[in-house]
Amino acid sequence: MPEASVEIDGTVLTVQNLHSLVHNKKTRVAIPPKVLQNLKNQHKTLLTKVKTQPVYGVNTGFGPLANRVLPRTELINLQYNLVRSHAAGAGAPIPAEFVKAAMLVRLNTLCRGNSAVTAELVQHLCACVNANIVPVVYEHGAVGTSGDLVQLAHIAL
Repeated sequence: MPEASVEIDGTVLTVQNLHSLVHNKKTRVAIPPKVLQNLKNQHKTLLTKVKTQPVYGVNTGFGPLANRVLPRTELINLQYNLVRSHAAGAGAPIPAEFVKAAMLVRLNTLCRGNSAVTAELVQHLCACVNANIVPVVYEHGAVGTSGDLVQLAHIAL
């Protein structure tokens, strides 16, 4: 039986497509070329912006350190340390199908281009989903007000 494909572009992920991607191992996610090009353009814009002005959490600290612009040599470590510091979940692991669904919803959100992530990051997340690589994510843990940062940090790691 041939594999089915669901394109994710940031706007059209349906509950039916999500269910198929989570439960049918033959259904693959695909990112349209126009989405990848938009991601490249948005990321390029971000890289230009951080050369001349502060961008919260990209070249500045967080919270009370938001006014501190960091040297370019610290920017990669800032991102790694942010993810590592938030991956502090506890309790029972969340069932894999829910984690995979969260990965797909995040992938859909990132495909909108508003986060200015790299196309490579989106392609990597897509490859993980297609290979059914689902990380262990714990049910408890919240940092800040959104309530999902700990779980998303575990996915990112």
